[in-house]
Amino acid sequence: MHEFYHHEDDVGQIQVLPVEWWDYCRQEIYALEEHNEKHVAPGGVGWTKMYSFSAAAPELPNLEMTVSRFRELLSPHASEFEKITNPLSEYEAEVGIRAIGFGPSQSAGVFADLVDDMVKAIWCIVWSERDDELEVMAKLLYALSEDQHFLLVDWKETHIVDLRVGWEIENYFFGTWPEESYADLQLSPLARLTDFAYDGIERLCSLWRKRK
Repeated sequence: MHEFYHHEDDVGQIQVLPVEWWDYCRQEIYALEEHNEKHVAPGGVGWTKMYSFSAAAPELPNLEMTVSRFRELLSPHASEFEKITNPLSEYEAEVGIRAIGFGPSQSAGVFADLVDDMVKAIWCIVWSERDDELEVMAKLLYALSEDQHFLLVDWKETHIVDLRVGWEIENYFFGTWPEESYADLQLSPLARLTDFAYDGIERLCSLWRKRK
């Protein structure tokens, strides 16, 4: 059986959000990094204080995807999990929490929380280090952004990835910009150049902020 077991704390550590959330996520990541440096525990393991996220502006858009569309976008790239469980599965079933997901194995997947026939939230779990499974994850995430422009936000690793920019997805998983991936992800040469320049500016600005 193609199934996935996870701990409830894994949910939401890697999120998919509309691109309009970019500034909010970037500001929260800067604040999170500053908090982690300030409150690191003696010995460097853990932190002495929990970080609390600020409230997002109410006008920020929600996900606009039906359950059937989620399945339609992801099913060409991986099998749907027949069963998704965690230590709170019985309670979640009682209160009506439902999730579906697609992925290459029990070590990686893209998941959606559902309300009726709509997707309420999208999140990922990536434990795998196998290149073939990470390639499947890259294709799943790129496919997600076909209709609505999405970001991947990894709160644990403090990364933001534009899911319409193929080389950003590749860099997130592999730390490289392999030329062969561009054709697979259908990016034009102009898009590659523009996005590479934008990312370079962002990196320079980030270094400048850290030096201040």
